[in-house]
Amino acid sequence: MTGWRIGYIAGRSDVVKAISTLQSQSTSNPNSIAQAAAAAALNGDHSFLKERTRIFKSRRDFMVKELNSARDYQRLFHKVRFIYLSHVKDCSVKAQKVLGFMLQRNFLIWLLASLFYAYQYILRVIPNIIAPELITKFNISIVDVGQFGGLYYIGYMLAHIPVGLALDRFGPKFVLPACIVLTFAGTLPLICFDEWYYSILGRIIVGIGSSASAIGLFKVASMYFSQEKSARMASLSIVIGLLGAIYGGLPLDFLLNKFGWNYVIYTFSAFGCLLALLLVLITPSSSSEESASDNIFQDLKNCAFQQTYHSNQLFWWFNGWTTRRFC
Repeated sequence: MTGWRIGYIAGRSDVVKAISTLQSQSTSNPNSIAQAAAAAALNGDHSFLKERTRIFKSRRDFMVKELNSARDYQRLFHKVRFIYLSHVKDCSVKAQKVLGFMLQRNFLIWLLASLFYAYQYILRVIPNIIAPELITKFNISIVDVGQFGGLYYIGYMLAHIPVGLALDRFGPKFVLPACIVLTFAGTLPLICFDEWYYSILGRIIVGIGSSASAIGLFKVASMYFSQEKSARMASLSIVIGLLGAIYGGLPLDFLLNKFGWNYVIYTFSAFGCLLALLLVLITPSSSSEESASDNIFQDLKNCAFQQTYHSNQLFWWFNGWTTRRFC
């Protein structure tokens, strides 16, 4: 509700005092304009209230009628103008309904895309956690480890527009799984090769694969949810991803100390492989494939020069560029 609201209460002094204390800690005092409006409302013409009361009563009666036809309700009626209280005997939203929603294909696709967003964050911070092991195995300095972490953003920045075009053309069914494979495959040279330059190349590949995570979740939210829900689902995806960024380091550090970094990287690679496989199996073929143009270079030209831009692609590309150049 927008606007200013002022109310008053009459009751026992101790109750009113407790309410005043609570209210003073949660809201600010009403401004002078709102106080003048409240005084005018109390002292002004009240003839319109009869019609308003009739309208509210009709709404209350309609709600009572509809709830009377529902199940699992205990009804408590009170002799007031337009207040109706109800008590739910059992949980109105059954566990089966919640589970049914979670098993819906659209929800599962969204969940897998969100997990990919969190997953790539965890792989992003691995070099920081295993820096001593990298220095020992590859005989490098801490400066090399720092530069190695920064190489991620080269692939991350350069891949955004191509990945965005691929998502628009082919949909998330194959693009997201392919990028998940790139993300964990780029980490494997750390344990599979003794030459440092393989790991450098792999780090760039991790950035290329990770570039689809943020674009992909926005694509999934817009494709599989209504316009009213897509922003909400995308926001939840970002929260899930950032939880991976915030809390992924501590469990990863524990697992590395307990099982060793080879075992942990192999385990995360297996999880990424499972994530990619589930996305391929669950995600339907995109209907946008048929309507997409046949010339990807024309798509790139339109993206760069037309007034109507592909917002996801350009936003994330410029975001990566400014992050590396100005931050």
